[in-house]
Amino acid sequence: MSDDNQKRLTGKQQLFVTNYASGKSGVDSVKAANYNVANNNSASAIASQLLSLDHVQEALQIAIASEYPDIHKVSARTIYGILNSETSTATEKLRAIETLAKVFNWFKANEPKAEINSTRNLFRLPEE
Repeated sequence: MSDDNQKRLTGKQQLFVTNYASGKSGVDSVKAANYNVANNNSASAIASQLLSLDHVQEALQIAIASEYPDIHKVSARTIYGILNSETSTATEKLRAIETLAKVFNWFKANEPKAEINSTRNLFRLPEE
């Protein structure tokens, strides 16, 4: 976004970003930002709405990058360590792979079903 078109965060949004970037959950970040919420469900809904806003996402990326400048290296080393560790469980390894899939967008939500079915047919056994 250009500076002219960039939406500014409200005070509450900035507090949410600061708390969320520091590792608090979405619910806890909403509460810490003093949003008026009746319960955890409404706090969760507000957190979800905030996280869907482009300018909030951009502010989060900036906050995380400034707080943890080497986060990508640490994350990559952690995932690599999990995948190559003899003590990691299958569940831990699967979660690491799922994380990589999300980061690199390996699973495309908008992939046409025809392509999925034709790919599935390549792996079908003769008796199927």
